[in-house]
Amino acid sequence: VVLEIPDAPADARPEAAEEGILRLGEVGSLVTPCFGPHAIYTVGEASLRHVAELSDRYDAPVHIHLAETAGEVDDCVREHGLRPAAYLDSIGLLTERTVLAHGVFLDDAELELVAARGATLVTCPFSNMKLAVGGAFRYPAAHAAGCAIGIGTDGAASWGPLDIFQVAHMARVGQQAVNGTPFAY
Repeated sequence: VVLEIPDAPADARPEAAEEGILRLGEVGSLVTPCFGPHAIYTVGEASLRHVAELSDRYDAPVHIHLAETAGEVDDCVREHGLRPAAYLDSIGLLTERTVLAHGVFLDDAELELVAARGATLVTCPFSNMKLAVGGAFRYPAAHAAGCAIGIGTDGAASWGPLDIFQVAHMARVGQQAVNGTPFAY
């Protein structure tokens, strides 16, 4: 994880990212090292650009939370003049190696951009419901745009189950409820 917040541990600082991925790469072939800048609101642009360069250099995936709340989108537009996916694209961090957690508030143009860049969206329905983000992942629109889509737990810190089958069930019935059809997934 990469964080630029006051109490971030030393190994979460942006300058530790390269060392961390090299150490993980030594573990063995069953481990795929991945850069993890938390989100666009906890990691600054210079560090995100650095992660993009490292991802390219090491051909390593990047996992980042994106467009989880409407406030995050509003802040991104105010600070950067771009919506979140377009912002990541402008700094070189929206590629086929990018895994975007949540994506609840991505608009149609962003979904098309995500698909065009080959990035993957991972919906975390339990987390989004627990945090009451005010929306649901737009599965039909993401699917129609051609996005690669996965399902995630968002981890134990989000108080959701870590059982992927339970999460998949919640994703399905949540989409059915939100979209008003039993055929939403």
